[in-house]
Amino acid sequence: MKVWSPTMRRGSLAPVLLVLALFASPPPAVAQEQGETAIAAARSLGNAFAVISERTLPAVVTITSERVVSMSDRFRGTPFDEFFERFGPFGGRDRQREYRQRGLGSGFIVSADGIVLTSSHVVHEAQNIRVTLLDDREFDAEIVGTDPETDVAVLRIESDAPLPHLALGSSEEIRTGEWVLALGNPFGVPLQGTVTAGIVSAKGRSRIGLASYEDFIQTDAAINPGNSGGPLVNLRGKVVGINTAIASRTGGYQGVGFAIPIDLARHIMRSLIDEGRVVRGWLGVYIQDLDENLRSALESDLRGGALVSEVMEDSPAEEAGIEAGDILIEIDGAPLEGVDDLRLRVASMVPGSEADFTLLRDGDRRRISVEIGERDPDEPMAAGPGDGENLPDLGFDVDNLDAEWRERLDLDEETGGVVVTEVDRVSEAARAGLRVGSVIIEADRQPVESVRDLRAIIDELQPGETLLLYVITETARRFIAVPIPE
Repeated sequence: MKVWSPTMRRGSLAPVLLVLALFASPPPAVAQEQGETAIAAARSLGNAFAVISERTLPAVVTITSERVVSMSDRFRGTPFDEFFERFGPFGGRDRQREYRQRGLGSGFIVSADGIVLTSSHVVHEAQNIRVTLLDDREFDAEIVGTDPETDVAVLRIESDAPLPHLALGSSEEIRTGEWVLALGNPFGVPLQGTVTAGIVSAKGRSRIGLASYEDFIQTDAAINPGNSGGPLVNLRGKVVGINTAIASRTGGYQGVGFAIPIDLARHIMRSLIDEGRVVRGWLGVYIQDLDENLRSALESDLRGGALVSEVMEDSPAEEAGIEAGDILIEIDGAPLEGVDDLRLRVASMVPGSEADFTLLRDGDRRRISVEIGERDPDEPMAAGPGDGENLPDLGFDVDNLDAEWRERLDLDEETGGVVVTEVDRVSEAARAGLRVGSVIIEADRQPVESVRDLRAIIDELQPGETLLLYVITETARRFIAVPIPE
């Protein structure tokens, strides 16, 4: 007689029994207990949503606005602009005729005395602003200040009695995957007081093209037109963001919404209330991210950091000794993730304060202390004829700078280099950012005064290596790395 043992392999029934066990239904009593537990958990979450909604909705407001727009403004930037400029609209009627344009959005009260937070684009150029609460009370609102660079606006309403208001939480502490609620008034007053639930899909979203300073929270909680300016709250009922935009191919909700982190909005609000303007720190450098080609050319294996492509004259960076070609890797001991991280962190610093920057220069690690300046809103935020010579392996043509090129590019006689006259649109040079009209002043860390200089430097490089160019563009100086084809 055979005795089945766990150690027996040939003909063993153990795998079969295991599969049967996986698909077997639990005993009725266990199944009922598991079902009740699942239902209780679902009810608990639903109850949490209900409680949070009841507590927060009274402080969520509808914002309606009006602005006077001329007929010329209505068509500016459209194909009809030139036509109406020449002939006048609709058979010659006055092009400057004015009409009222209405705006709609959401907001939320953050203090008992009537401070309201919303998105800047909700009240952009508005003359008359009305705030309506969930209980139908209406107030005229004044604009305390707006900051289009972060899309944050602060309003004030006056009431004889304390107003319901929301507590501000911390956007830094929320985690991807955490439950959040989006509150607001999609499509206007008939749908005011709408609540949608979702999770934090991602943090630190930038380069969306919505504002100058971007550090958005991404959420799949439904956000629709009219929700802009409303609060994004966590399961403690505290505001963690301001709903501001959606990514959509249809104009409606498609599962990707963005909120301004409340830590950033809080800083803007305090600055607008206390100073009447937004005060931002300023370093005075043009910066760029390190792509793989630049890392190779600079012999750096860093995953973060920001490359300094130019230092502005009389800036805090110049006074502290930061130079073009430095790679900024830390601020006050905290690693820098990249260009966007650097810009946000410097902008949030108090002008006059000291910050320690850790950088790499020629492979050596250095620490430089910088006294942060105050950014002028008009300052950048962080950036012909001739025979020419073809560089076919690299995908661009260059020419020596002559008087005509200098006049065309507005360059003085002291500026050396060679001008880029043509770039192959599918070349590595084009992908790296080289454009016609760029002036190459250095190659492989050596000065370039002529086409011959550039050719000599290129000839010293081997296939597979990277040519590091330092160029002047229309707006800034920057590094560009172009791989040498193998």
